[in-house]
Amino acid sequence: FDNFFPLSATAFFVNNATSLGYSFDGGIIWAEASNNSTFAGMDLVFTSPSTGYITSTSGLQRTTDTGKTWKNVLPKYTNGIWLFNTGKGICYTTDSFKTTTDGINWAQGYNLSLGNPVQTFYTMFFSDNNHGWICAMEKIGKTADGGVNWTTQVRPHQAVDIQFINNLTGFYCSPDEIYKTTDGGNTWTRICKIADKRILEIFFLDENTGWACGLD
Repeated sequence: FDNFFPLSATAFFVNNATSLGYSFDGGIIWAEASNNSTFAGMDLVFTSPSTGYITSTSGLQRTTDTGKTWKNVLPKYTNGIWLFNTGKGICYTTDSFKTTTDGINWAQGYNLSLGNPVQTFYTMFFSDNNHGWICAMEKIGKTADGGVNWTTQVRPHQAVDIQFINNLTGFYCSPDEIYKTTDGGNTWTRICKIADKRILEIFFLDENTGWACGLD
């Protein structure tokens, strides 16, 4: 699978290029919700056990029945998405889009202002309604105003996935290494190397406890 999204301590969602899976018992039993050749394995987010979004080359798709059926709510190439608990959200591709209706309707958003990292854009993470990071192979971008403005951060190695546990402490992974910051991404320190593995996703409960998943 390409994406892992934990909605809670017991509700998990995963997807790859053609299918969506979920578990509501902490990962003991998994079910395949649907098989859809247009998923393209881009980015995945759920706001409730029934409502979720998948970005794809054919557009942003929304489900309200735990992935059984999907509706295209933004018919443009989409890559990364984040929805806040306020009903607002942002979605990035070669253009930027924003929502104030919990993803039902989308309008033109803010300029990404990071050059053009979207071709190697992997994921986006917000630690609160203002502080967020975009993780791309070429660069890491940071915002402190909810995505209105972005600045580029220096990273030691290519970036595949990123997560922060607060506004200062976070982690990102390259295909075979994991890095940590304690100053909001201004500086990064390598904390481990996982040989011969292609890491795709990381997830941390706190500063000490986390998971990394890869192809092998």
